[in-house]
Formats: sequence, structure tokens, C-alpha cells
Amino acid sequence: MAKRKSTNDFAWPVSPAGYVLVDTVPAKGRAKSEPYLVARTPKGPDLDHLSGAELFERCLSDVEKNAPRDYHPLQESGLFLKFAGLKVTAEAVAAFADDHGLLGGPLTQKVRIDLGSSRWSLARGERLADWGSEITDMQHLVELWKAAKVGDPQPVEQYLTRAAKIWGGMMDDSTLNKELLFRIRRAPNQPGELADLMLKAVLQQKLRGRLSLVFSPPAHDALVPQPDSLLGALWLQFAQAVIQNKQYRRCESCAEWFEISPQVARAERVFCSTACRSRAYRQRRDEARRLNADGVPLEQIARDLQSDAETVSGWIKAKVAPPE
Repeated sequence: MAKRKSTNDFAWPVSPAGYVLVDTVPAKGRAKSEPYLVARTPKGPDLDHLSGAELFERCLSDVEKNAPRDYHPLQESGLFLKFAGLKVTAEAVAAFADDHGLLGGPLTQKVRIDLGSSRWSLARGERLADWGSEITDMQHLVELWKAAKVGDPQPVEQYLTRAAKIWGGMMDDSTLNKELLFRIRRAPNQPGELADLMLKAVLQQKLRGRLSLVFSPPAHDALVPQPDSLLGALWLQFAQAVIQNKQYRRCESCAEWFEISPQVARAERVFCSTACRSRAYRQRRDEARRLNADGVPLEQIARDLQSDAETVSGWIKAKVAPPE
């Protein structure tokens, strides 16, 4: 029996050529020029010398070669934390897009691309300013979430005050938001509960229009939430983390986020994968050999590498397999 597809199977297109920031304007209107993130245009050979049949064959080949790859954002643990940690710079945003694609949804619009010699074409692009707004919103909410988890009332109250100023105007008249505003006005002495309500109210608003229910293949006998874009997937993953009280940790090798829970990974785990654990082991082993060659005493090497003398001695003398 074929496996039923879930929300985590959501796929998002990513340009194989990568993305770049260009100063341009929307295709419609008279907006001023500003930085937009667009897919790079793959450079190819001069096609003027090709016949009609040869040109058609080359075009088919280029379409296949430059076809977007499918990426599954909800299968990458803690992606919303990676997004929240971005610096709003051309380099950081383009690097994130290279791996994960444009944010999509209403942020994507048609823009004019100058080809030179008074020629231009249309492309899909997103304002760097819009990326900055979404990154900043997620940063503030993640800070509020972390403060609430710690349970210290002072930072929670600070974040709540800032959050109310930032998002107070976007609240709708839902039951959740009415309850939140009622509690804020009554100024209760339970900031943790208020933080939880604020998180859910803003997440509810952020997810509005970015999710739909679809029948899950192959039997089409169940409805599953489906994001409309990468941005929708990021906010959905964050909402799931809040509701399920998920815990995350940075890998000590690659610095990527990974989930720690009894169902996913042991709480004491410090590496996101076997590959990262093996890489870290080799780095410590090689560092031990380098320090030994420099004349550093065995005991000092063990302290520097947070190991013991017997293990370090084994690294130096012979190759040993990394511990399980």
C-alpha cells in the first residue's frame, strides 16, 4: 500500500542557478528602484548560428537542465530558527534563497530585468525589504517564545510590551485575540500565559491565507494542511513547535538546528547526524596529533579537547573508530 502523503511532503521549487539581489522596479506601476531577489539567469553560448531545429533542441535541453528542483522545507528540522537568525543583508538572504528558494506568496511579484541595449525581460522577484520584515517578525516572536520557555517574568514582560506595539495593529477580532487583549488590559501577573497567547494570536494571523486543506494522495481519504509557499511553511513549522513544545539545539559540528525529543533525538545528543559526529571526531583526533607534534603534554591536550589521556593517547598512536 502506498504511503499517505503528509504536510511534511510539501515541495517548493528552488532555482538550480541560485539567486541574486538586483536593483530594479516592479513590472507595473511607477515605484522607485530598490533591491529585489531574483533567480540568476544561466549564461549560455551564443545561439545566433543555430538552425531552427538545433535552436529548438538546445532550448529543450536548457529547460530540462535549468528546471527547478523540489525542496521539502518541513522535512528540515528547525528551519524557522535558521530563518529567524538571518541578517538582513544581500549576502545572507541570497545564500538562504540558494538553499531554500524564494519566500513566495504575495511577496513574489513580476519585476523588470535590464538586459542592456535598451532591452529588458520580466522575472519573479521579492523585495529585500519584505524579507527583512518577515525575518524581524520571526526574530521577535522566537525571542518571546524562548523567554516564555525560560519562565523569567522580566524578559517575558519586556518582549510582550514590544510585541504588543509591533503586532497590536494587525490583530483581528478572533476569539483568541479578544482573550489576549482582555488579559493585557487587565494586566494579569501571569506573563508566561500571556506570552503563549500572544504567540498563538500572531501565528494565527501570520498563517491566515497561507494554508489550505488538501486531500492526501494516494487514496485522497484524508485532509492535510498544505502551505502555499516557503514562507507559509516557515510559519507553520514555528506554530507546530509552539503547540508541541518542541526543543531544539544547534549541532556542535555544522551549527544547524535539530530537534531533541524522545521521538526524534536523545536529549543529550549534540550532533545533528552521524556525518557531523564523525566529522567532529576526526577534527578532535587530528587536533590531538597536531598538538602532540608541537610538543604539548598529553594531559594538556586531554584538557583542551575535553577528553581523557587514555583516549588522546589512542588517537595519537593509531586510528580508532569513533564511539557509538
